[in-house]
Parts: sequence; structure tokens; C-alpha cells
Amino acid sequence: MTLFYWQSSSEMIFLPNLPDLHIHENGLERLFDVYKKVLPSLDGYINEGGRSYEKEYADSNWFKGKRSKHVQEMELARKRAKLVLTRPQRDIFDQVQQFVLQNRKKSTQHRTTTLTMPNTFPARERKFISTLAEELHLSVTWDEYDEEDQNLVTWRIPGSSDEPSAEPDVERSNGDENTEDEWEDVDEEDEEGRAAVDRVLKKFDKAPVMDDDEGGGFDARHEQSINDKMAEWKRTYYKEKLEISFDDPEDMHDLIYRYVEGLQWVMHYYYSGIASWGWFYNYHYAPRISGTFCNLCPHCTTFMISPRFTRPWRHVVRIRAGKTFPSFRTTDGRPPSASKDHIPLAYQDLMYDPNSPILDFYPLEFEQDLNGKKQEWEAIVKIPFIDEQRLLRAMHSREHRLTPEERRRNDFGTSTKFFFNPGEPTVYPSSLPDFFPPYIVARGKTESFDLPTLDGLHLVPGLCEGVCLGAEALAGFPSLDTLPHTAQLGFHGVNVHNSESRNKSMVVHIQNPHENRKVEDIAKEMVGKRTFIGWPFLQEGLVTAVSDSLFKYEKLVLVPGTPEKVVSNPHSHQALSHWKGKAERIESIYSKKCGVITGDVDVLVHVRPLKGLKRLESGALVKDYEGHEKELEQAVQMVISEIASEDPRFLEKDAPPLSEEFPDGTNIFFLGEHAYGAAAQVSSTTDSALSVVLAFFPSDKTENNKFKTIVDSRVSQHYLPSYKAASAIGMSPRALSKITSSFMVLTSDHQKNNLGLSIKFEAKGLKVIDYSLKTGRYWEFSEKAVDLIREYKDKFPEIFAILDQGGDDMARDTDIFDSHADARVKEVKSWLKLKGVRDLEPVSLFSDSLAKSTVKEIEQVADDINKNRSKATIKKAIVKNIPRHAVLKPSHAIYRLQNQHFALGDRVTMVQDSGGVPLSAKGVVVGLNTKSMDVVWDVPFMSGTTLGDRCSQYRGSTVEFNSCLNLSNPQFIASTSPGSTYPTRPNVPFKPRSGPYPAIQPAPGHQAVAGFRSAAQSQHQPPVAIMSNPNRGRGGLVPRVPRGGPSFNGYAGSPNGRGGPAINGRPTSTTEGISGGEASGSTSQPAMRPYPHPRGGSRGRGYMSHLDRGRGRGYRGRGRGVVHPESS
Repeated sequence: MTLFYWQSSSEMIFLPNLPDLHIHENGLERLFDVYKKVLPSLDGYINEGGRSYEKEYADSNWFKGKRSKHVQEMELARKRAKLVLTRPQRDIFDQVQQFVLQNRKKSTQHRTTTLTMPNTFPARERKFISTLAEELHLSVTWDEYDEEDQNLVTWRIPGSSDEPSAEPDVERSNGDENTEDEWEDVDEEDEEGRAAVDRVLKKFDKAPVMDDDEGGGFDARHEQSINDKMAEWKRTYYKEKLEISFDDPEDMHDLIYRYVEGLQWVMHYYYSGIASWGWFYNYHYAPRISGTFCNLCPHCTTFMISPRFTRPWRHVVRIRAGKTFPSFRTTDGRPPSASKDHIPLAYQDLMYDPNSPILDFYPLEFEQDLNGKKQEWEAIVKIPFIDEQRLLRAMHSREHRLTPEERRRNDFGTSTKFFFNPGEPTVYPSSLPDFFPPYIVARGKTESFDLPTLDGLHLVPGLCEGVCLGAEALAGFPSLDTLPHTAQLGFHGVNVHNSESRNKSMVVHIQNPHENRKVEDIAKEMVGKRTFIGWPFLQEGLVTAVSDSLFKYEKLVLVPGTPEKVVSNPHSHQALSHWKGKAERIESIYSKKCGVITGDVDVLVHVRPLKGLKRLESGALVKDYEGHEKELEQAVQMVISEIASEDPRFLEKDAPPLSEEFPDGTNIFFLGEHAYGAAAQVSSTTDSALSVVLAFFPSDKTENNKFKTIVDSRVSQHYLPSYKAASAIGMSPRALSKITSSFMVLTSDHQKNNLGLSIKFEAKGLKVIDYSLKTGRYWEFSEKAVDLIREYKDKFPEIFAILDQGGDDMARDTDIFDSHADARVKEVKSWLKLKGVRDLEPVSLFSDSLAKSTVKEIEQVADDINKNRSKATIKKAIVKNIPRHAVLKPSHAIYRLQNQHFALGDRVTMVQDSGGVPLSAKGVVVGLNTKSMDVVWDVPFMSGTTLGDRCSQYRGSTVEFNSCLNLSNPQFIASTSPGSTYPTRPNVPFKPRSGPYPAIQPAPGHQAVAGFRSAAQSQHQPPVAIMSNPNRGRGGLVPRVPRGGPSFNGYAGSPNGRGGPAINGRPTSTTEGISGGEASGSTSQPAMRPYPHPRGGSRGRGYMSHLDRGRGRGYRGRGRGVVHPESS
């Protein structure tokens, strides 16, 4: 029903959550503890196969029998035991005794017919009241209130005029039909009736009173206090939240029954389908779980034995199943009035019109109650429940306003089935003829389809026959059973959302099957073979080595022609600490993030993860593993050597037959030297060769060179570093940085205006082609940009005068211009627009792109070529008996076109049949990114873009490198001879300029993963011995030289004092300084004359590419010394 789904969105789906039962407060643990204690005592499950209360505990007769037996046992115990009253019970009895005796002495007309008491009694006293009233044959009601809305317990004499006419209690009335007569006999001084009442009063009057101390002391009083507070807490909850009385059996019966009914509705929904479209839970809150579903109070027992609750699902089944609403009725009942645009215009006024009969369904303001939750989306939204009949009547009154199209849309339709039709192809005309051709090869067919229902079917509980579980589960299904382990519930402090858990966790302890084994034996068994890491989400990898804290074990061929042997290499000094840290990190991550105790990590396995399958030139698919730079380490006890179920996606396959891989008519691309990259089609195949039909324009090669010429002939821009550009313009580097980015100015109308040139974007990592670039950490600007800034400064010098002011406050126009500030700001913006500043296209710093003008020229050449082409100029040729590797199938491009290189202006053709670019479309590379390239294509297509306004609409797109074939620089040319060998593939990865930050290089002597490899000494560089340089010392003979120093053979000395002049590209060192200078290097080779300094001396902290810096304090280390003549 509409209402049900509307409520479900705000009521934690289907039913509201039980209050104060939260996962983060051990709610699940508490439920599990109760479940484990109760389940062994039950004869079956509460929910089994979607049916609840079907076992012994749901049977009404069984419950009555149990209850009757329990009552008999209690009666026998009561007869044997001595009656004892508590102090509150004695007070209650005294009031009742006085009430009975006073009314006995009065006539019927003058009797006090009622005795009221505030209903603040705990369960024990309420039970006593029921017992006393039963023995005295008094009538007691629990649902009356006084003027202050205080719940009362009301005693009445049977037969009185104001006694409620409620139905008599079934159990009490059985055998007590003469109650009223007995009191009449008492009123008439009937001796027998008076004696019976006196005996009861005497029994209770003589009963001893047990004080709390006598009944258990402090513990008893404490427990009673908790019970009293719990009862009062429940009363407050039901009164404030649900506005019902906790002591009213009928109210509690309706609430609890409705909630249990909802539980069964949900289970039937998941197991068998919708039980009733019209059912919904008509309360905003759930009942309290403690004491809710059994024995709420002595007066709720009728709820438990009620025939309609005994098997509540049978009652739910009898609910009218109903039917679903049409779409508009469903939609109209769900959204708030702010979303009225989603429903037809005919119904919209029902949600906001003051005269709408259902306006109360859509309140503009409503209450949200977190009810113990912490997030707003978890709150209970107290919106009114929708009356189905009122909603339908209101909508029916406006159905005549619907348009014919809306009427059709609001009706129930039939489902449609699509299936393959191998008959004649159907021609579907193109919806966009300018972009899409007619679809001629469509072989789809449709027919009406009736969705199956679950009527007459039933759920088969349990797993299907043959299902695999645990370690036998299918690939992709994780299982803890793939490793031997045990588990225990306890406190472990597992890190969840960057915070340690405070509650118990299920901690898994891994059993190490390799414990006490020799590492060399483990290496012999694992190295060179596959393994699985990432338990329990297994991922295949190739083991390349095994290591412990001292050695790394690898398999190497020591003698050519002999099998591989395990060789152990000791770790370098640095690698020792790396290994220990890695082992500790693995153990810590499993422990704190996963709750898995791995035990001591003594052995690591080095694994290269499986990347996928790669296609060989022969057509076979083999596994492709990552390189050494992506090698991972894993504890040996956490890897798995064998699995039961292989992943079918990564099974190696032999080359299929040519007829199977290349059926007749398959679209391919020719890779022969002549007509390289031409579109072709398979005409026939043999066991070892293909015959193909080529289609190409003879002028393709000449036309391809035209695009490259355009790129090569573009004007080269000369760039200046920012500090030189600032000096050339006559401004500070700070001012240059501000004006070349965004410079915001606030006008009198509080509008922000960007008066900056916006040719560099530091935070966004963007630059502007032909205006700015970033090398290393510094910006550079072209001469075009310098001219623009200079002209800007000459035109509006007031703006540049304020750029050097400090502070982060936004500048105001009145701070810049003395008069007519707002008009002057508009004038600046108009001038910037006139200069085309706002049309400049920013691109990523990590890319190399052509300017917009160059791209436009490329498009124009492509358009001219297309105009001069016709079908008559297409040349077709048949090439027979060519090998498999001489053609490229579109689906093979991702495998075969690896490491292909591109440059700006290269002519490319699309060779992938998936994606937005049409197959065989040709274009020109206009931008190179880190992992993709920007291409402007010869023809527009539907998914094309403007590449950030750099090309015409629908002409550009960003594609991956392996989706195109480079026609300007052929790199996969194959021989067309049947017996030719496979061509050599490019093996150097294509890595275009990737931005200002250099890649992190490994330390000298180490490979990429240096932490676990021994450092190999270079053959060309002797090892460096720390503290063994004979030229180091404290003190010396060379006097301190002032900054700059004398010239050396007419040239300046070392410009930085670190080492000395360069010798064959290597710096030499200076001699010792007088104050303990430190200089390293060689002094035995003659010094080459350094470049002269324009000022005749060497300034400190300078830089020249042929010199290095030393640590000689005698020469004012770090660039403040000179080279002494004697050092040569």
C-alpha cells in the first residue's frame, strides 16, 4: 500500500526499531545472550521458514494446560504456606477492610459504592489486589482516571448502581454467577455470607507483616526499587511516546499484537511475498522489549491465550490481501508537498490547497524524535498516517482532469519479453540520422510476458542440493574455512572507523601450519608457484621470494642449463629494520583492523598479484602478473597454496581455431606495412591463415602528414621564470602571483569580481596553454603572457599598486580607485573580456596540450579532407594467407596495444568496438594526459565533447592509449608471410609528462622494493667508507677568505664551496679549512676552470650545473668559499 511504503522510508523500513536496543550499545550481544539461554529450552524455533509461533509455545490448548497446572501448583503451595503480608499490602488491606465494614453497616441507598487508590503499585502489590478482590468478591477496575489524569485502582461492591457494565472476566465468572446474590444475602444480614466475609477478613488481619529487612535486607529492597523504577519508566514511555497507559491491558494488547503481527508480515514478505497490500503498523513507536511479549501484568494474560494471537500468522492471512495502487495513487501518497512537481498537475493542489480534503496528510512542519538515536536520518518522523479511503476519494474527484497520455501512464500494463530471433534482420531507422546510421542487423523480437507469481508455491527451506560451502565455495565467495583457525568472543579493541571498539568482538586465531619448518624448505615449496593472499577475500599471485629476519630466499639459475636452486641473500643493514617493521605492521593490521590473531610473523612471502590475462601473438591467453614495483609481502601463515574452486575468469586458454576466433565477416584492422591500420573484413580462414578484404583511401598517408606538419610548424613560445618575468614587467613576484591567478574585488553591491588574469591555478593544478606552465616547483610565463600583463599594468596601474599589500582580506573597489569605483571595475572586466582572457582554456598541469587555435586549424584540415572524399575513391584489396598476428581484432586491442607511444599531432584510428567513439573513426592527438589522451575526431558523434571548449561540439573525446592505433608512428607492423615470426612488441612503458612532482626514486643500490633486498655495489663507484676520508680534519693552513674571494686564474672560484670545481662532470674537493672544515671527494685530479662569475667572484648560495656543494667550513661552507689555487 502507498501508506506502508511512505511510512517505511521514515520508520526504519517496515517497523520502527525497538527503543534502547542499539548495536553500538551491545544490543546484538544482549539478544544473542538471551537467545542462547532460551533456545535450548524451546521445542523449535520462533521463526522457521517464515512461519512464527508454530511450535508448542504457540498452541492455545497447550498454554492453557500449562497455565492451569501452574495455577493448581500455586493454590497447593498457598494452602501449605502461611500467609504473609508486606507493609504496602497491609496498608491496602486496612483500607479495603474499612471500606467493607462501613458499607455492611449502611443500607443499600447510603453505601459508599467505590474505593479509589492511586495506581502506583508495583507488580507484587497489583497481584495482591487481584487476589484480595477475588476472595472478597469485590469488583476492581484499573483504567479509570481522576481530574488530574492520575490512573486509579477502583474497588466496587458487586451489584452497585455505578458498577461498570464491562464484560465479566471469564475465569472469575465461572462458577461465581451467584456473586450478587451473596452480597444481597450479606446486606440482608445473611449469617452465612457474613461469616464467609469475616473469615477472609480475619485471615488477612491475622497475617503477619514482613518488613523489607525481614524479607531479604538490602538486596531485596534494592531489587524492589529497581522493579518499581522500571515500571514507572515504562509508564512514562508509553504515556509520552504513544499516549497510552501501561496499566491498560487493552491498549497494551493492541500495541503488542500489532507489532508481532508486523514481525510476521515482514517474514512472510521475505519468504513468500506480500501478505497484504493494505496492512501497516499504525504506531510511530515500538513497544518495550522487556516484559512486552509475555506476562506484562496479571491482566495481560488474556492476550497470550487469545485465540487470534495464538497463531497470529493465521490471522494475518485472513487480512484482505487487496491490490496495488496505480502509479499516480502510489506517487501521490509518498512525497511531501515540496515535491508536488513529480505528480500530474491534476493532483498537485491536493497537497497545498487550504480547501483540500487531505491537506492534513502533507504537513509543512512536523516533529522528529531521535528516540535514542544520534543521527537525524535515524529519527522517527511523526507524520500523520494516511487514511486510504480518504486518499482514494480525493484523487477520484480529480481523475477527469488527467490528460489521455497520463491516463495511459496510470494504467496497469503488461510486461514485455525480448528474445533473439535468428530469422531475417529487422531494419530500425535512426532516431538521429546525422549521428547514428539505421540499425540494420537487429535480430530482437518482443512479446507480452506474464510475470510469474508465488501463488501455490512454497519455500523449500535449506540449501539446494550440491551447493558448495566453506573452503569448497565457488571462487569469489569468501570463507574463513580456507585457513585453519579458532575463534573466541572477547574484548580486543578492534579499530572500527578510527576508534577502538569498547565491546566484545569475535576474535579469530590463525593456526600456523608452517610453524617450526625451515625457511629454505618453505622457499623450495612456494617460490615460482602461485598462491592466494588477502584472506578471506582471496586474490591470486605469484611467489617470487621468501624471507625471514636475516635472509631473503630466491630461486636462481646458477649454472646455465641446470635447474633453479634456492639461494639465500643476507639483508642489507637498512633492510633489517625494514623487514622487522613490515612484519610488525602485518601482524598489527590483522589484529587491530580485522580482529585476527596471526601469531608471530617470522616468515614473509613476496607475491606479485595477478593482473589479469594477456593475449599472446599466438592467440593464447596466459596469466599476467604485476611487476616488481607492485610486489606485496604477506605472512606465510596467511597465504593459501591451493583452492578448491578456480575462478573461471582467469583460466589460461589455448589459442582457439582461426575459424572460431575470426568468423567470416569479422571487422578487423590490418597491421601489414602497407595500408597499416586500414579497416578490413575477414573473407575466409584456413587452419593457419586468413584472407581479408581491405578498404582504404590511397591518400591516407599523405593526409596524415598534413596534421603532423601543422603541429610541428606552430610558433614556439619562450618561457621566463616567474621572478624574471616580474623583473621584466617591473613588479614584485608577489604581485605577479596575485594578478596571474584570481584577484577578487568587492564592489558596493557586495558582488565579487575577478580582476585577475586566471592563467595559473595552483590549488586546482591547472595551467593555460601558451601562457603558463610549471616546471618543478616554480611557475613560468610565456612572452605572450608577459606582454599581456605589461599592457594590463599600463592600462590600469591602480590595480597593480595595491597588489603588494599584505593581509588576506578581499580588496574593495574603493581601495583601488579614487572615484567611480564601480564603473571602473566594469571597465576592467570589459577590457579583460575584449582581450579574450575569459576565453582562455585551462588544462591540467599533468598534461601537454595544443592551443585552441592549433586545434581549430586541425579541424579545418580534417573537414577539407572529408569534403573531397567519396565512396568512389575507396580502394579495396584482397590479401590472402596472412598469419593471425597480422590483423587486430577490436576486442584484442586492450591486450596487444600495450606500451604504444604517442605525440601531439599523431594521427590515430579508433580500434575498440566499445565506448562512445565509432569504430574506425580517425582523429588527431591534441592532448596527452597521465593515462589518457585528448583526440579531436574527423567527424562528430553523439557522445563527443568540446574538450573544455578547445574544439567544436561533438568532435572531441578523451580515450585510453590502448584504444587507438597510432598511424603516424606505426609500432605494431607485422609481416604478412604465413610462416613469419611474431613481431616485437614495445616493452618501454609510455609515460607522458606527468606534472611538476618527480617520481620517488629508490635509494642507490636498491631496487624499487628496497626493504628486503641486499644492496648491490656498483662496479663503477667505490664504496663509501664513513669517517675514513683522509682529507677530513679539524683546523688547517688556509686562512679564512671573505665572501666572493679572489679570482682563480682569472675566473671566479667555486660558486658554492661544496666540493670544488667539476672534473669530468664530477666535483673535486677543496682542502681543509682552518676551523675544522669538512670536505669530501678527491683532490688528486687537476681542476677544470669554472665559468666566470659576472662580478669577478663567487657569491654564496649560487648554483652552477657543473659544480656540487661541499661541507668545508674553511671555505665558508654551503656556498660561501672559493677554490684555493693550491687545490689544483
